[in-house]
Amino acid sequence: DRQGGISVISVVTRHNAGVLEEIVNHFKKMGIESVLFSLVSPENNSDLVPNQSSLAESMKEVFSDYISREITGVGGVHIRNL
Repeated sequence: DRQGGISVISVVTRHNAGVLEEIVNHFKKMGIESVLFSLVSPENNSDLVPNQSSLAESMKEVFSDYISREITGVGGVHIRNL
């Protein structure tokens, strides 16, 4: 309560890099106030590393939506690392 609400960290892998906006919306429905995306850094399994173009496109969507909400004052989930 003193820290201003609930925050989560979501690990980004090859399996979820293309659906970051869906992840944000899921957390929003749960009442989560902020999300930080952390890129996976596997030591022994490079199969988990996201495709860079898919990750960039997905982050662009999240960033665009976040900026739109900030400009219009609609609010929503704060993205900590954009």
